[in-house]
Amino acid sequence: MQLAGFSITETVDSFEIDLNGAKVTYRLIDTQQLHLNDVTGHTTQQELVRWLDVEARQPDIGQAQMQAYLVKLVTHLTADRGCTLTALVRARFQLAQALTKEVGRLRQIAMAKGFQGRLMDMAVPGVEQLAHYSFHYQAGQYPARQMYQGSYEFSKHFYPVIHDLREKTQAGATAEEFRCAQAIDAHAKVKQWVRNIERQDKFSFWLPTATDYFYPDFVAELIDGRLLAVEYKGEPYKTNDDSREKQQVGHQWEQSSGGRCLFLFAVERDAQGRDVFQQLAVKLA
Repeated sequence: MQLAGFSITETVDSFEIDLNGAKVTYRLIDTQQLHLNDVTGHTTQQELVRWLDVEARQPDIGQAQMQAYLVKLVTHLTADRGCTLTALVRARFQLAQALTKEVGRLRQIAMAKGFQGRLMDMAVPGVEQLAHYSFHYQAGQYPARQMYQGSYEFSKHFYPVIHDLREKTQAGATAEEFRCAQAIDAHAKVKQWVRNIERQDKFSFWLPTATDYFYPDFVAELIDGRLLAVEYKGEPYKTNDDSREKQQVGHQWEQSSGGRCLFLFAVERDAQGRDVFQQLAVKLA
């Protein structure tokens, strides 16, 4: 049991609640309220637990499980952390706020663990299931924003406009994702491609993650009928947790497709020093 960042500090004329570094100070009304945390109150631990259960109720947690967790939590705060029951009752609204955040943190851990446990079960559907579990880009259904207006003319993009692609950075250098799009457009094995639009689950291709959907940056159809999804990450992001999960998901998508799908996690320079043109050439060799 833990409630990181929750503490109560009593001073002469106030008490301070610390919630994960965000400190809120409450002034006492008069001197008769001094050191009330040491006075035995009328609220019992069971009553506090029932109040917290109502205040911090979660739709996906049964009441019996929630109340059992709250009993352990309140016991931890009083027995291990040195908070008196009176102090917890006085700070019950802040306690409920910290509790809600803690349950959210535990939920994220459980979701990530559960997703990793089931990741190997994820598979590209067979031919008989494609009608129900596949996505098709449709002409005229491409809600692009910040459309590409560069001087380079792409010849294989499926739509007449390209979503959110910049030729140059603010510093004037060639943008990394633009180079990736150039590599895809120029490769002889690519028939057509799409700059995938993020956060558009009805108009874009996505794969599941532990908490959301993963929208690869580019999706291409090869001349032999296979599909290629490309996710591009710049140097600062290529090894973070989000990128590692996307690599795992993309790899499983490819491995389970029976050779029908390819996934490339592209970076500016890979471990062998290859640029994005070379990485794509190796993937499609």
